[in-house]
Amino acid sequence: MDGLAGDYRFGAVLASNRKASRNKAAILCHKDNSDGTVSDFKTGLRWQQSDDRITRTWSEATTYCTELELGGHDDWVLPPVEVLATIGDYTRSCPACDPVFGCRSDNYWSSSTPVHYPDYAWGVGFDDGYVGANGKSGSGNYVRCVRSGP
Repeated sequence: MDGLAGDYRFGAVLASNRKASRNKAAILCHKDNSDGTVSDFKTGLRWQQSDDRITRTWSEATTYCTELELGGHDDWVLPPVEVLATIGDYTRSCPACDPVFGCRSDNYWSSSTPVHYPDYAWGVGFDDGYVGANGKSGSGNYVRCVRSGP
């Protein structure tokens, strides 16, 4: 998937008061852009902040992302499984993702298909971060779209 691979970077928020230790900084991984999107400083990607509460088949999920207009952009895609898994937070469960995303403790589609099972697609379950394959014709998965850069 073009544009979704590349440099990884982090942001940092430094304490600004005099009582704060000079050696402490909070690592900022995700930023709410206040336009329905989240910037991911680990990957440089921009994510759809919240799903639309509708489960879809895999084909419907792909179409939904390609037709999505959000945050002034219309180049959204369904993420590959290795990209979707990057928003998982394995220090949490139910849901296992940063609260800035408003994830459900449920399964989300990826664009990735298992090589020997073309009727299936990989998904991430954000109840515990489990990655597994589901039948593409099933309608039980949510969608989280992604795009490159700011």
